[in-house]
Amino acid sequence: MPHTLRPAVLADVPALSAFASAHFPDAAPSVVPREFVTAFVSENLDEASFTRYIETGAYSFTLAVNEAGDIIAYSGIDHEAPQPAEIPGNAAYLSKFYLAAETRGTGLARELMDAAIAAARADGKDGLYLGTHQLNHRAQAFYEKMGFTRVGERTFQLTATEVAHDYIYHLSI
Repeated sequence: MPHTLRPAVLADVPALSAFASAHFPDAAPSVVPREFVTAFVSENLDEASFTRYIETGAYSFTLAVNEAGDIIAYSGIDHEAPQPAEIPGNAAYLSKFYLAAETRGTGLARELMDAAIAAARADGKDGLYLGTHQLNHRAQAFYEKMGFTRVGERTFQLTATEVAHDYIYHLSI
């Protein structure tokens, strides 16, 4: 599947928000009530949020786009999140990592992860960490295949009243 990896810019916000909104629910196991997933998407993955993330530099996003220019995957490093105590050193927080279902098994996930690792290194980081739902076994298998180690657990505030239960993963780079 021919594609290009590139940084996201403000002009990408509408497409990035649409892609993120469509693909975040795939990472939320069925035990998470859909109304909470919908609320999280509308409060955190809308165009206003992505505009703020990019304008303030709070996040840096890498997009994978196909030959038609459509987003087929993206990752996002959160530059403002506090580092959990379980994470050694000075690690970057890989907050977002999503691929369209049709890209799975093509090598794109590994390529996107390699780009996230390179970005973290370029930023002077010595590790990368992330959280993933405890029931998202597909993601866990991928992260472990990439060399990440499960180092702890956290609650993830999905909405004001709903928390998800995540595993924290770390990779020394």
